[in-house]
Amino acid sequence: MEISMVRRRLTSEHLGVCWDKRVGKWVAQIRRGGKNHVLGHYDNEEDAAYQYEVAADDYEFLCQIKDEPEMQDDKIIQRELARWGIK
Repeated sequence: MEISMVRRRLTSEHLGVCWDKRVGKWVAQIRRGGKNHVLGHYDNEEDAAYQYEVAADDYEFLCQIKDEPEMQDDKIIQRELARWGIK
């Protein structure tokens, strides 16, 4: 029973969130564009889950607008596309 209690504390019910025992905090991470992106370490699980959701939404938004002609010259959009590995 003790082992399951420890396991429960170290895993998350949220996608992209797990416990980093090295740091002693929750870590949010997302895999996109063939790369694993660590989004940050957080004191509580809910903050890490929120950050994952924000990053997933940002990624989906960038995928939707990447081919729009007016976005081709936007340096901020192009930098974000490169950061996420979106071609």
